[in-house]
Amino acid sequence: MEAEGVFGDDCLELIYFETLLKLDPSTFTVAMFNCFKEFFLHTNAQYGQIEILALGNFKAYTHNLIGIEALWSIVLSVVDENTYRTSLEFLIRLFKRLEMNEEIKIYILDVCMSNIKSGLDITEDNALLITRSIHVLDCFISDFELNQSNKAPK
Repeated sequence: MEAEGVFGDDCLELIYFETLLKLDPSTFTVAMFNCFKEFFLHTNAQYGQIEILALGNFKAYTHNLIGIEALWSIVLSVVDENTYRTSLEFLIRLFKRLEMNEEIKIYILDVCMSNIKSGLDITEDNALLITRSIHVLDCFISDFELNQSNKAPK
């Protein structure tokens, strides 16, 4: 993160915790999301939950990351379609960096299903939440199936 030279870690954490995590996730733009993503990666790296590798890659050690709820909120509620695609790609990339096990699969299913259930009172906002939750779940299921077929003996 380029701001590291200008700001200390305590200042960066303050911006992340006191500003970025408190913004309305439905209003994010691609630029706002990219800023959030960099702070998300930096903060989790500072706490040893993500390792930043070369060429913009990273390795995640847990799905209980600092700000993961905010990331889910952005993905499931952002109005701008470009931001939705960008944030969904990052969410999927993040979970691909984990060793996919039953606990993580249950966690993803839980998040999506609880959002579907909470959106059962049909309003425009809830319709978006339900649609996005189903789409995210479909993306993860497709990815799980693809990974399983690639691991199957031929």
